[in-house]
Amino acid sequence: MKIPRTPIFFFGATLVAFSVALMVFIGLVLLSQRSVQRATEWVSHTLEVRQRLATLETDLVAAEAGQVAVLLTGDQSHLTSYYRATTDIGLTLRSLSFLVADNPVQSQRIVQLKALFREKIGEMDGTVQTVRIGDQGGALAAARRNAAQASTTAMIQDVVEAAARTEAMLQQERGTALQRSADRRDMVSLGMIVTLALLMVGLFVAVKRARSYERLIKVCAWSKTVDYEGEWISYDEYLRRRFNVSVSHGISPEAMEKLGGPD
Repeated sequence: MKIPRTPIFFFGATLVAFSVALMVFIGLVLLSQRSVQRATEWVSHTLEVRQRLATLETDLVAAEAGQVAVLLTGDQSHLTSYYRATTDIGLTLRSLSFLVADNPVQSQRIVQLKALFREKIGEMDGTVQTVRIGDQGGALAAARRNAAQASTTAMIQDVVEAAARTEAMLQQERGTALQRSADRRDMVSLGMIVTLALLMVGLFVAVKRARSYERLIKVCAWSKTVDYEGEWISYDEYLRRRFNVSVSHGISPEAMEKLGGPD
């Protein structure tokens, strides 16, 4: 006789269940990885804004140094560094306008910086032009105006520092969000690995059970015994050894009627 194929059903159900779980985990891994990528992009974005704000201050110092050098020495070779610095300031401000477009507070600060730098560079350009035309008296007058220019510089520094503080706070928040996203991704990845391991174990067990259950057994109709591992044993003993089933004996109603004979 052949044992019913219930293990085959178990095998199929196990495969379907773990396959569905695996697909769910793969979807979660992809979503969590995307979350990590977005968080990483925001952290990189914040770092770039902070770097460009620092560049503004560096370029301002370079422009002022070039202006003062021309004013004091009359050597117009210093104008190269001056014009390079003022050009870089304009490029950096345009870049910052794009980078902080999603933040109204920071966008307003960049608008302020544009106005302040326009005023500051206008003052410095006036001084430089005075030196270029050889107006020594005008150059001396420009030197006396340097003290007034310092107020514009201080205002620029205040706005830049305020913007940098905001970006520092954003970096901390976004760094925390990145860590949380990475932790979630790691947990989901671990869950997927565990699911794969369980799937392999489940499939192994199911295949093993299916193979053992599907084995044909040899029965002796004369002695009512079963060949089990080279030994002929009774049906009851076979069920006990093979399936760990305890057997009790009884008589069916039909058999009872036959034994009783006609009334």
